[in-house]
Amino acid sequence: MKFRNTVIALVLLVLVGGYAYYTALHKSTSQGQRMFKVEAKDIARIDLRYPNNREIVLELGPHDRWTITKPLKVSADQAAADDLARSVAGLETTKTVAEEPKDLALFGLKPPRATITVSLKDKKELPAIYVGKATPIGFSTYVRLAGKPAVMITSSTFGTKMTKEVDDLRDRQLLPPVDAADKVVIEHRPGETIELAKKDGDWSIVKPASYRADANVVTGLLSNLTNGRISRFVSDSPSNLAEYGLEQPTLNVSVSIGKGPPQSLAFGKQTSSGGEQDYYVKRADSQSVYTVPDWIFKEVNKTVTDLRDKTVLTFDPSNVGLVRVENNGQKFTLKLDKKDKWQIENGTAGPADAGAVIQLLSSLRNLKGVSIVADPLQDPQQFGLEHPIEEFDLNDTSGKSLGWVKLGRVAEPALSVGGATPSPSPTPPTYQYYASSSATQAAFRIETFNYDDLNKTAEELKAKPAAESSPKK
Repeated sequence: MKFRNTVIALVLLVLVGGYAYYTALHKSTSQGQRMFKVEAKDIARIDLRYPNNREIVLELGPHDRWTITKPLKVSADQAAADDLARSVAGLETTKTVAEEPKDLALFGLKPPRATITVSLKDKKELPAIYVGKATPIGFSTYVRLAGKPAVMITSSTFGTKMTKEVDDLRDRQLLPPVDAADKVVIEHRPGETIELAKKDGDWSIVKPASYRADANVVTGLLSNLTNGRISRFVSDSPSNLAEYGLEQPTLNVSVSIGKGPPQSLAFGKQTSSGGEQDYYVKRADSQSVYTVPDWIFKEVNKTVTDLRDKTVLTFDPSNVGLVRVENNGQKFTLKLDKKDKWQIENGTAGPADAGAVIQLLSSLRNLKGVSIVADPLQDPQQFGLEHPIEEFDLNDTSGKSLGWVKLGRVAEPALSVGGATPSPSPTPPTYQYYASSSATQAAFRIETFNYDDLNKTAEELKAKPAAESSPKK
């Protein structure tokens, strides 16, 4: 054990001594010195050249948007391109290690690992930067400027940032921003085609039938198309789209903004990459085939039922003047009197708790189904709606009907083990809750907490007497 510790100590001593010798030998002549007096915003073109004649060129176009122009012309990832420009503009050398080196190969500079040539917006070209290998110690990289023999060192991160593949710099956005879209078409193959339109700020389904759309679901779909990212670039010149299931796509999503051309994305076969499930995709305005994570496919592969507004009854709570309630056989009425005070009539008569009534109406207005279980509702008994456990009949302050809502409850069947009949259990049964209304022919499944929020008796809604004041001492 002592011998082993001695060996480790000697190795550490050699390393530390070597580094001390290295730093003493190569005294700093340009500590923290900027290589160029330019800013990132001044750069208009970046040319990255590598051994084996590999070259990537990025150019700044209209609206200061970066484009890859070589080896192919495609949109660049703006953040990645901006990072390149910042790295070049902010390049600092920390040490000159050889003023006139005899053998550049010792520093990985013959040939260089990368050659970076930058052009400015004023058409001037900066001297080429030659990037060599990493230093043996010190987390640095050797660099040299064209026209100057000196070899310097800079942070190793610069070498890493300048060593890129085309795919590292390509734009991975699925579609350009579509937040302002006013039309969406979803084509399923096989299956139906769904068309959504936005008018006066509201989304509606116009095909295959007319329904109100759930704005949150549509917004989420558009957000996923805008914020989703390409996983992998497969081919920029595919010879056979059928190979990817894109000759007849499984799903095609098209988004339009005003009178502009639609932005379309086609989804093909499912594939697996690195243990992750992906889908092949292709934009209508590009020949390139990509892959995207399967969650993106799932988020945009919507049915009419997924997209429909599942609000049970739409009304303005501030317009309500009377509510007839039947709760498990108990009937009572909530009525707004001439002084705009809520009163309970029938049964437990008296003033109502205004806050509790407002909360009840708010819960009723915000009641949304988790899913549509029947449309049209043909068998109310199936969902406990033939004899509902709770009913609300709403009128405005003039007595005009605003609509009604019914809540049903169905006990879930007890689970059996091995096919045997379940034995009696003291555990209370669990229920599934449903709702219907005068606004639609559909029946909705609702959450248990929705029912709990609406399950209020007259006694619970009654105003509580003011607390008696404490006797003075």
